[in-house]
Amino acid sequence: MVFFMSDDGSIPLQILSAADTTGGGSLALQIFLIIFLTFLNAFFASSEIALLSVNDTKLKKEAENGDKKAALLLKIVENPSRFLSTIQVGVTFSGLLNSAVASSSFADIITNALASSWQFAAEHRSLISTISIVVITILLSFLTLVFGELVPKRYAMKYSERVARLAIGPLRGTGFIFAPFIKLVTWSVNGVLRMIGINPNDDGENVTEEEILLMVNEGQEKGVIGDDESEMINNIFEFGDKTAMDVMTHRTEIVAISINDTFEHVIDMAAKERYSRFPVYDGSVDNIIGIIHIKDLLKVNQDTFNLNAIMRAPAFIPESQKIDDVFNVLKDNKTHMTIVVDEYGGTSGIVTMEDILEELVGNIRDEYDGAEEIENTIQKVEEDTYVVDGLMEIDDINDELELDIPSEDYDTISGLVIALLGSIPEEGEHPEVDYKNYTFTVLASNEKIIKTVKIKVGEIIEPEDVKKSTVESESKGSKSSRESRDSQNLDRNDNSQKK
Repeated sequence: MVFFMSDDGSIPLQILSAADTTGGGSLALQIFLIIFLTFLNAFFASSEIALLSVNDTKLKKEAENGDKKAALLLKIVENPSRFLSTIQVGVTFSGLLNSAVASSSFADIITNALASSWQFAAEHRSLISTISIVVITILLSFLTLVFGELVPKRYAMKYSERVARLAIGPLRGTGFIFAPFIKLVTWSVNGVLRMIGINPNDDGENVTEEEILLMVNEGQEKGVIGDDESEMINNIFEFGDKTAMDVMTHRTEIVAISINDTFEHVIDMAAKERYSRFPVYDGSVDNIIGIIHIKDLLKVNQDTFNLNAIMRAPAFIPESQKIDDVFNVLKDNKTHMTIVVDEYGGTSGIVTMEDILEELVGNIRDEYDGAEEIENTIQKVEEDTYVVDGLMEIDDINDELELDIPSEDYDTISGLVIALLGSIPEEGEHPEVDYKNYTFTVLASNEKIIKTVKIKVGEIIEPEDVKKSTVESESKGSKSSRESRDSQNLDRNDNSQKK
């Protein structure tokens, strides 16, 4: 409270004296009203937050178990517009009455006290009255903000269901008392919303995929959700966007059996490759006619071995089919392998049940997929420098080495490096290219792919430097190619001249 002190310090006593002249009982009643109205404001403010924050999934479960109050709360949560109007009416009325009581009560007390002991105040009574009202309004606003808004709302956010259960009865009573006024307010609000093109009956936007992923990432940062759980949730959302082509084993990597292969050859291939199923082709891989399960070989006589008798009919899917649909195809056909075909009917690759599950839970390694498989594909040659197989998938490299090489446009490290270079290096060439904070060096290649790549992880560099270094690397590669071709042309010319 701000006091205008006189020289003898008598003004506070004058205020108390002025308060006594108004009637101690009346002043006490007014103070009680202010406290009560502040409490009322706190009740409505906390009720609003509680109803908006309460877990409706938990309420559904409790309602199914026979909790009547939970069932009532669930109805309000599912259609909150009426009760939100009740709450706003309560907040508005309690705030207005609080200001009116405080202004009329204390402004006159302060003005009378100052006027009786201070000549300036007596001569400028209206000015002092206005200042008193402003000061009281500021103090009351502060108290209402702290005790009538922020504190109860914070409490309601933490204990939303507890507050909602306590508030439901009084809110229903308030809604009944102010029903005509609430209907008028609701009708007015809906009319204004329609005027600006908003449907008042619209529930609003549903929770989006982006919002859920943001919540998951935030939970991961705070330690509420583990890294594995976060990755799995992200994989679930990406699952429906991927096609058979994204997860298939390419035809160049398919290990298949010819319909004309002997029993011994099939057994040897199974022992070497350690797969439990093989596609069976007739003539070429583009003509797959069946799938053989190695366990079926245990039932046949070696002398009367016939692949046609034990192989199973294959299921074919297009490259563009979504993998959730592929999963259903595998279930419906009771098989773990399906053949992916291109638009011309040729074999594009194969998709197994394991390929699909790995899109959700990450790499699945069985007893034959030991650590040596990764070690043979990734070799650490020095600090932050690795040699990898060109056909290794970028996602696997990122997982094993904890890197963030972009994998949106290319599956394998060979595909990415070829795109950065702009061409497939000729055999014997070892071009180098920088991308972001990585330096890729081609160690081995053929006319189709890059077979081995060296990756050096460096500090993050600016985009301008990336572009510059990439151009320089391409120039070096092009220069090396030109020098090699020029040398070959000179040799051919010399031979021609000798002839």
